Amino acid sequence: MRRVVITGLGIVSPTGVGIETAWRNALSGASCVGKIVRFDTSSLPVHIAAEANDFDGVALLGGKKARQTSRFIQFAEVAAQETLRDAGYDASAHGQCCGCIIGVAIGGIGRNRGQCSHTQGTRIYQNPATYTPLFATQHGIGRSGY
Repeated sequence: MRRVVITGLGIVSPTGVGIETAWRNALSGASCVGKIVRFDTSSLPVHIAAEANDFDGVALLGGKKARQTSRFIQFAEVAAQETLRDAGYDASAHGQCCGCIIGVAIGGIGRNRGQCSHTQGTRIYQNPATYTPLFATQHGIGRSGY
């Protein structure tokens, strides 16, 4: 039997961003379910969900990184940062002795949908510049380590 040691925690969820916030909201019974606001649900049978609406990628990661990555990658990066802080990990003392690998099969659904609707029909063949060169990083392709 192998032992596992958890040295740090980080969370980005509908209950909150950060361990303290999420735990406080969970203990108080705060509802994180509400009307879906991230996309149009008028043609869907369901209009409610638990979304991480308190998450602000620009404030937590900076504008450039937030624009260049899908929301789910932003969640992972912020949770990883919090985990390292919670563990007391000092990157300057340990160098690059820490790693994180994220494996995804499909990438950011919102970005996929947006890119597909942006390049509908033959538009991409008429003007290849309409396709974003950041496609790989926005979908988690080739992103590993922190």
